[in-house]
Amino acid sequence: MRAMEYRANVTGPKPNEEMNQFLESNMKTNKSYTKRIKVTKNGKLIARKPGQNHFNAKESGTQRLARKRTQTLSLPKRVTRRFLPKSGA
Repeated sequence: MRAMEYRANVTGPKPNEEMNQFLESNMKTNKSYTKRIKVTKNGKLIARKPGQNHFNAKESGTQRLARKRTQTLSLPKRVTRRFLPKSGA
């Protein structure tokens, strides 16, 4: 009983702030995600367009060229913080 009374009177950071600090310092980068995405120096995310590995002979040349170009991703901050915590994006 005394331990609970003592804990109630201790002042310090709120539990939610402690959890946020813990998560920010201990979040791991999702490696499979980082292999598909490049982060530019300004923090933009660039990825390769999907669907160009095989069965491309039947597509027109313009379609094949369009798929070679990279595209910028616009992901919510929550997603980038979860998968790329140390990227600065």
